[in-house]
Amino acid sequence: MSKSGDTFTGEITVSSRIVDYLSSGLYKDPAACLKELINNSYDADATRVEVLVQPDADRIIIHDDGSGMDRGEFVRHFERVSQSYKRMKSDRTRSGRPIVGRIGIGFIAANEICDTMEVFSTKRGSTELLHVTINFDAMRADEAERIRGSEGEELKKADYAGEVLSAPLSHHYTRLFLIRV
Repeated sequence: MSKSGDTFTGEITVSSRIVDYLSSGLYKDPAACLKELINNSYDADATRVEVLVQPDADRIIIHDDGSGMDRGEFVRHFERVSQSYKRMKSDRTRSGRPIVGRIGIGFIAANEICDTMEVFSTKRGSTELLHVTINFDAMRADEAERIRGSEGEELKKADYAGEVLSAPLSHHYTRLFLIRV
């Protein structure tokens, strides 16, 4: 029982279930999903973004000439969703654009329109080509199967497998293949 004059402090946190709820079904319209992925290109300082729809192949390709990412950046940005690292240093990109991304769930938009997303990315000045395949089947599984952590504080959103390959030094880009659209 508290006595008058007792003080206390604490921390307000957000349940992973809230993030799961917000990031599943967030985008009702396929165009909104694509817009989120294109916003990521904008935040990567892309000057050119191409969107190719291949209905016969059941896929959409988004290609940009932005700054790209390496393995470490992929892991930091995507292993723990809902923490945007874009704004850690500044609210502007390297070229001075205002950053569009806010909470780090934009890439999950892809799960609304495809089963698998393949990422190919290179960074300026690097000879490494990042290749990652993200399988969104986990997002469609029952919540009880997706619980992680001793107290169920995290939920699995997707599985991924990646590799680092070789790329020409002069290239820098990101290509997203949205598969089984």
